[in-house]
Amino acid sequence: MKTIFIRLGICLRNQAALVLETKNVDTDFAGKDLTDHFIKLLNKHGYSFESTTERENARVMKELSCSIGLEINKTDALQSELSREKYNFPNFTSYSIGDEADKCSEILFDPEDIGRNRGIHQILTDSIVKCDICTQQELCNNIILAGGITNIQGLRDRLQEELQALTINQIHISDGAPEKRQYLPWLGAAMLSTSPNLKDFWISKNEYYEHSRSFFHAKCS
Repeated sequence: MKTIFIRLGICLRNQAALVLETKNVDTDFAGKDLTDHFIKLLNKHGYSFESTTERENARVMKELSCSIGLEINKTDALQSELSREKYNFPNFTSYSIGDEADKCSEILFDPEDIGRNRGIHQILTDSIVKCDICTQQELCNNIILAGGITNIQGLRDRLQEELQALTINQIHISDGAPEKRQYLPWLGAAMLSTSPNLKDFWISKNEYYEHSRSFFHAKCS
């Protein structure tokens, strides 16, 4: 996961001639962490996810079932546990999912169960407050969600609420993010691969194996 600043359509790497590399915050907190935690929760019900196929089943169930509310509601959690939903897969395996879906999503904001101390709202707030105070409101007004993890139902509203509690600035999270945005990196690469303007930058398979990645960097510099 990355928080990166974009202003007027340009990646905000500098402002008033000051380099803002430290304002871009990288974290390895991603969808795989949710899948791993989801598996851990289901292990408690006797399910095993050792094979690649079983882990893929867990990922699919996570994407189908996970949602997140504005706050943890014990009554809703109990209801989810009582009315477990069944998922059947072509390899003749089946699973029933209850409150694991809610608990899995919650680690985005309360990640102590996976050994982390900052939720995504805190990471985003930290990156904003590192910027000049005169730009902070503008940044708060232009938050855009991207990546497959942001498809979780209810994430936008919950993030807006959590961010607003941490800052006096007015928060606005764009609701114009494209559907199936988990595929945008692949689509972007596909578009680049067909661009005639980049044909001089390609390297062959033999060139790559002979010179390694350093050849690519030298050719594109």
